[in-house]
Amino acid sequence: MIVVELVGAAVLAVMFASWFLPIQVIKDHFGIREIRFSYVLDCPKCVGFWGALIYYQDPFKAGVVALLAYCISHVIDRIELWYQK
Repeated sequence: MIVVELVGAAVLAVMFASWFLPIQVIKDHFGIREIRFSYVLDCPKCVGFWGALIYYQDPFKAGVVALLAYCISHVIDRIELWYQK
């Protein structure tokens, strides 16, 4: 069951960081993108790592979530490139 939780955390990180449009509109509306360190909120790996580290309080699980978030984000980018051709 822990694998499902880690994959779910990675999916939520990708959705928060870059993919889910309603969250991006909220980030733009409140000016979060103008903050000096806003790149942390736009990077799926960073959101996944820090979110999982806060939630699980385990660096290994946080690293796994960051890796899964990177893989999911990479797959989404590749599918979007393939779809545009």
